[in-house]
Amino acid sequence: MNSIYRLIGIITFLFSTNICINAVTIKGIVLDAETKESLIGVTVMLTNQTTLGTRTALDGTFLLDVSQLPAELTFSYIGFDTKKYTITDTQDNLVINLEPSALILGEVVVTTNASNTDVGALIIKTS
Repeated sequence: MNSIYRLIGIITFLFSTNICINAVTIKGIVLDAETKESLIGVTVMLTNQTTLGTRTALDGTFLLDVSQLPAELTFSYIGFDTKKYTITDTQDNLVINLEPSALILGEVVVTTNASNTDVGALIIKTS
């Protein structure tokens, strides 16, 4: 019985070692294309796979382990255009520049029927 557990342990170790050896770590930074400032919290996902991804750190950097190359990554962030980038070889200093979104919202109008409406600390007066 002991030999069966030992055999299972060895097989599990060999499979996990094989997976770790084949993994490729992609490292990089995501910047605002206009200001060149790092972007915090950008979603970095392996395209077409919703379970493998990460977010950029406080300095805009990210690390992502993928099983094989080439790999296509999708970078998305509120207020910026989504960008797809294909990684073909191991890169330690990948720089991704996200363009601010050109989408502009229209005018927002707040109206009320009361003459003075108290909304927390904000008072809206209507004519």
